[in-house]
Amino acid sequence: MFGIDSTGAVSAMPALSSAGASGFFTGGNPSTGEQATVVTADWLNIIQSELINVLVAAGVSPTKSSLNQLALSIQIMGGIRPFNASYAAAIGGYSLGAIVSDPTTNGKYWRSTENANTTAPGSDGAAWVDFFSGYATQEQVDTYYLRKDKAPTSGTFSNGYWTKTGNILIQSFVIPSAYDGLFAAFPIAYASGTKPVVVGISGSTPDEWTSWLTAGVYPNGESSVSNTGFTLAMPKQRASSAGLVTQDNPTSARVYIMGTV
Repeated sequence: MFGIDSTGAVSAMPALSSAGASGFFTGGNPSTGEQATVVTADWLNIIQSELINVLVAAGVSPTKSSLNQLALSIQIMGGIRPFNASYAAAIGGYSLGAIVSDPTTNGKYWRSTENANTTAPGSDGAAWVDFFSGYATQEQVDTYYLRKDKAPTSGTFSNGYWTKTGNILIQSFVIPSAYDGLFAAFPIAYASGTKPVVVGISGSTPDEWTSWLTAGVYPNGESSVSNTGFTLAMPKQRASSAGLVTQDNPTSARVYIMGTV
């Protein structure tokens, strides 16, 4: 794209004549006496200026040897460009909702909050807001939020309940008759080759006790837990006012298990 440079061209655009009624071109009609449309210097100068101003707005310098500058300028202006104070002044300010990239910080964008906006993004009192204000970053989502398809689910079975978050399953169930050496099968088996953690065990009458693990009594060892169940290791003695006495097996016990599925 380039301005006219042939013989007779002038260096400054002549003043435009007063506007008449807007119309359309015609080739004329001799049989009816209709005249062909005269293409005036005014009209040609207007078209040339409109086209060149598209290039200027896109930051493209008009070059006579390039035949794709108008298309290139449209592509550029269709994208998001850095804020430019000179451009803002030339167009009378950015419009409401206009989006620009930060001229110094890569990946940062701003949205105009008013029309005729010539203020600089990030400056005091500027009529711009961070384009991503109110949105969470991918890092924040990964750190603080749970994916919809990973949301907790839960359910019950005849002797307890379960809760699953992602691939972590917590289940609690009651062993009707608990005694040393009993193999207690998990209502839901864990992943093959994994060893879930026995989080806690609480018992009922004739003797009441809670959390063997906290007391350091239950040996959650290699031989006692598998992905399908565990073997109870009942405490043989308990503390009383008279000292250590024989521990009676509880009539039932509730177990809390956590592992991967």
